[in-house]
Amino acid sequence: MPLPKPPAEPEDDGITRAVRTSQVAEHASAVAFAALGSASVGAFVAWALHTVVATGPLLAWCGALALLLVLRLWTLQRYRAQAGAAEPERWLARFRAGIFASGVLWGSAALLPMSDVHHGLTVLTIAAAALSTAAMVLGHFDRLTGALFALPTALPVAARIVIEDLPPAPAVMLGLAVATLLGLYGVVAAERNWRQRLALAAARRDEQRSLAAAQESEALLRLIFDHVDEGLLVVDADLRVRTMNLRFAEVTRLDPSLVHPGTPVRELLEAQARAGRLGGGNQQTLVEHWMSLLRAGGHASSVRTLADGRTIELRRNATPDGGFVAVALDISERRAAEAALAEKQRMLALLLDNTTQGFWFVDNELRTTDANPAMCRMLGVQRGALIGRSVWEYVDEDQAAVLREQMRRRNAGEASLYEIRLRRADGSPLWCMNQGTPICDAEGRKIGAIGLFSDIGELRRATELQQRTSRLLEEKSRLLEATLESLPQGVLTLDEQGRTAAWNRRLVELTGVPEDLLRRRATLGEFVRWQIDHGRVGPAPGELDPDAREHIQAALQGRIDLLPASYQRTAADGRTMRIETFRSRGGPVVRTFTDVTDALRAEQVLRESESRFRSLADAAPALVVVCDADGRPTWINQRWLAFTGCGAGQALAEPWPARLHADDVAAAGAALQTARTTAQSFAVEYRLRRADGRWGWIAETGVPRTTPDGRLEGWIRYGWDITARKAAEAALIAARDDAERANRAKSDFLSRMSHELRTPLNAVLGFGQLLESDPAEPLSPAQHERVQQVLRGGRHLLSLIDQVLDLAGIDGGTLSVRLEAVDAAAAVAEACRLVQGLAEERGITLQPPATPPPGRVLADAARLRQVLAGLLANAVQYNHRGGSVSVEWRDDGERLRLEVRDDGPGIAVADQRRIFKAFERLDGGRAAGGGAGVGLALAKWLVEAMHGRIGLDSAPGLGSCFWVSLERTTAEAGAAPARRTVLYVEDNSVNQMLMEAMLARRPEIELLLADDAASGLALAVAARPALVLLDIQLPDADGFELLRRLRARSETEAIPVVAVSADAMPERIAAARAAGFADYLTKPLEQGRLLEAVDRVLDAG
Repeated sequence: MPLPKPPAEPEDDGITRAVRTSQVAEHASAVAFAALGSASVGAFVAWALHTVVATGPLLAWCGALALLLVLRLWTLQRYRAQAGAAEPERWLARFRAGIFASGVLWGSAALLPMSDVHHGLTVLTIAAAALSTAAMVLGHFDRLTGALFALPTALPVAARIVIEDLPPAPAVMLGLAVATLLGLYGVVAAERNWRQRLALAAARRDEQRSLAAAQESEALLRLIFDHVDEGLLVVDADLRVRTMNLRFAEVTRLDPSLVHPGTPVRELLEAQARAGRLGGGNQQTLVEHWMSLLRAGGHASSVRTLADGRTIELRRNATPDGGFVAVALDISERRAAEAALAEKQRMLALLLDNTTQGFWFVDNELRTTDANPAMCRMLGVQRGALIGRSVWEYVDEDQAAVLREQMRRRNAGEASLYEIRLRRADGSPLWCMNQGTPICDAEGRKIGAIGLFSDIGELRRATELQQRTSRLLEEKSRLLEATLESLPQGVLTLDEQGRTAAWNRRLVELTGVPEDLLRRRATLGEFVRWQIDHGRVGPAPGELDPDAREHIQAALQGRIDLLPASYQRTAADGRTMRIETFRSRGGPVVRTFTDVTDALRAEQVLRESESRFRSLADAAPALVVVCDADGRPTWINQRWLAFTGCGAGQALAEPWPARLHADDVAAAGAALQTARTTAQSFAVEYRLRRADGRWGWIAETGVPRTTPDGRLEGWIRYGWDITARKAAEAALIAARDDAERANRAKSDFLSRMSHELRTPLNAVLGFGQLLESDPAEPLSPAQHERVQQVLRGGRHLLSLIDQVLDLAGIDGGTLSVRLEAVDAAAAVAEACRLVQGLAEERGITLQPPATPPPGRVLADAARLRQVLAGLLANAVQYNHRGGSVSVEWRDDGERLRLEVRDDGPGIAVADQRRIFKAFERLDGGRAAGGGAGVGLALAKWLVEAMHGRIGLDSAPGLGSCFWVSLERTTAEAGAAPARRTVLYVEDNSVNQMLMEAMLARRPEIELLLADDAASGLALAVAARPALVLLDIQLPDADGFELLRRLRARSETEAIPVVAVSADAMPERIAAARAAGFADYLTKPLEQGRLLEAVDRVLDAG
């Protein structure tokens, strides 16, 4: 059979050495058996050969055999004693040498002298074969053992047969063949055994290496398993623990003592539930929930925050065997780091969003990639509109060179700080300081740049202001020098060492000290010494008063600290000089020299003048007080002291308001404060307590006192006792109040009378108009004439009532006009139309102007028609039958004059002076015409209220010309009216019927009726009328209350409301307009006036 190929021996020969070691061990185990066998066979051979071999040689051979056996056993003993300390090759050589020696000794037995060679060789051959077989059996592990014994044993036998040419004996030949074959077979078997041993040793070595590698891998895996940051728990398919590292227990707070291989996962979950680490709720429910999740299989991941605040991530990774690996990772620090990073990013974003410096990010082509809000505000553009825009769009041509240079530096990788003027989106300039820095990618390539822009507009303005300030300071220095030279005082500035530093020319003039001495920076002592030596100080120093001598002595010694703040001395020429010293902390000392000779004389004159003033003030009949700029008294005359009973000291010490009446303190204080602010005179009246304790009224006038330079110094206050005048005024006020009460009583009477007369008159005129114009039942001529008489009488009565009420309104100040642009031609035509019927009735020819008056005048349209109609009615009424009345006009440039001429009896000059006065009845022909005497007085008031003039040109027997002159205006007249639904709130059914009949002339108007305020409000909310006609006196609420309710609701707040009432008092009308009524119609209603008001309000709405 083919021998297996041994594996290649390793470089370190470890396998061979291991096999050698095993061979040596097997040799040692076979030595004892080999010695026993050899001794046994030797005894047999000795017995078999003792008959053919002499005793001596035979005993010698036996002795050699015994000695050899002893040596081999001694070698074995030595091997065992050293326990393999020697090299295996050496011991293998020793054991092989013992075998070879045994073979040689047994082969030497064939050389013994024998009497029967065949017998002896046969015995030896048999012994050799037996021993070779034993050697082959015992030495099967060593490929040389059989050969080392068989060959030395067989060769001497073969050699003796050959040498002695013995015939081949079958037994001998068979024995030699067997011995030889056994030897060869032993070699072959030993070789195969050797190879097998080498292969087995190599396999064992590889197994050991694999085992060692596996153990090393397992140790490394365990080391990693126990030291990774992740907690690991390995679970089999039955949900039992296979292994767990300590990190898993640390992360999940699981007790490690509970975890062993084979521990059910359920027990671990129950322990965690008892510890409250699975969350709130029923423990068993929580355990079952987690068990269902673990049985689900696959991969899963979740993040949980534990009760101690830590955040952990749990991952479940399935394994091929049906189990899974649970990974627990404490991500608290990672989350904290992420939060910190997010916070840093937020802070950076917050910084970019809130900093006042602009951040501008651009690419290599200077296109905007991003910008912070400050940059957008600086440029005046939204961020979205700025992204993608080029920087060049915000740079003027004169700044282009600056930007190109900075682009070159950025492309070269340089950062720089520079100034540039940008152009905002609105075109205004923006000066900036920019810190430009290139932006590079990870490989160092430039990908753009960032600019940190600061608005330096204020800085540049501040710099320019500083430059202007410097120039101004230089200019002021020159002005100060010029001012110093122009001062009337001499000025000397001393430095900290007491030497002259600056002076003006006036100093040289007053002291006579030469400028050369001053330029040499003379000391103060030298300055004073020169004046003494040259007689500029008088009288002589020895004759001066002690204070002056002390001051001069301090100056001579240079003791600046001893110089007085101010003192006076007399010069040699007799003039008086005041010397004042001004010190600054740590700075120079300034001394001023003033010639006060004239001032002292003026003070003397002033004292004398003040003495004379006080004497005059004490003798004056007024109460005189001199006070300072704050109003505090500094001097009081005797009359004031006598009036109040105070002494001078008490009066000066006591605050001025202390003696005033409490109700007058505020007004008096305000007058004084105003006077202090404006530095003007003031006048005030107040009550002052007199010496007898009673209050006296004072009328005071304050005249400001100023210094020669115009500064307010105080006031001289003159007061007069006006107590008697105040008493007279009180009496006059009481009389006025009585008159006003009487006037109000008259107005109330007129109001009641008007209401009582207008209510029935409303029905008379209203139904009279309906009868006159009823197309269904027209009147006969006789009936028509009678109705005309009723209407004329009613209208005349209504006119008298209106005139009296208007006159009362004038007296009460409540009658007003509303000025607007009025068409003069229309006003004249309307007035003529109103009077045409009266003229025809009286046989008077009424001639309108041949050419209508042009343009518009400034007037109240209704009042102008009233005035013109009244003048025309008077001209018709006071003319003789068959006479004529004409209207003419005259253009006076900026005014238009309208004239009403008649050919009646005329008016005497004496009567013309009182014709425009109220209640003045003229004698003669005009008195016969009737009237209350108020029409022309009212006309005069109305025309003047319209900024016009009214007059009369007349002579007895030549007729009269009444004229009205009004201002022209270029304003446009109003637009035409519009018409809609109208609501009439009125509790009187007759008035309702009358309103329905009058508005029937406007078929396009829908009239709604309500009997009281409640139903009127409800109907207004529901119908939303375009106009409300409202009676003021309703059963459940007055018209003013209903108006407030209408205005309080959003549905009706914008509806115009017109008052309809029999109360025609001016106060009532004014109150209604103030409350918000669009108009005020008085009963009895005139159909034309009603329709005009309705049309106007609807059109305006």
